[in-house]
Amino acid sequence: MSIRLKVTLSDEHHRLLQRLSRQQEVSMSAILADLFATAAPVLERVADSVDAIERAQGDVKVRLRQSLEEFEQAMHPFIAACGDRMEDVDQQLGLSLDGAAADGRSPAAEGPPPSNTGVRPPKNAPKRCKSHAL
Repeated sequence: MSIRLKVTLSDEHHRLLQRLSRQQEVSMSAILADLFATAAPVLERVADSVDAIERAQGDVKVRLRQSLEEFEQAMHPFIAACGDRMEDVDQQLGLSLDGAAADGRSPAAEGPPPSNTGVRPPKNAPKRCKSHAL
């Protein structure tokens, strides 16, 4: 069984195909079919290689996922211990999860730092004219 395909070629390739068709006295379709039949064994090997690469990538993803799950299970006791130690540190520093610490503010940050409270000109600074004010 033969299947018909519509093939788009550049002008240059079309002229070459027409020229070969005239020289060999066969249709352009016959030239393309013969060309593909000649290249088919190589193309088959390329397709097999791509299939093997795709399978290998899938296997790598499965193994990576398994390794990450094993790592997570192995790390769980350490992570839990770190959480316990952080609670000890918080208690030693007198921090609690209530009040300012619970909403993300440091307990010491009751107001803006002194540098952000505003700047006042010195008492002996010369006064500006109203005409120079912006």
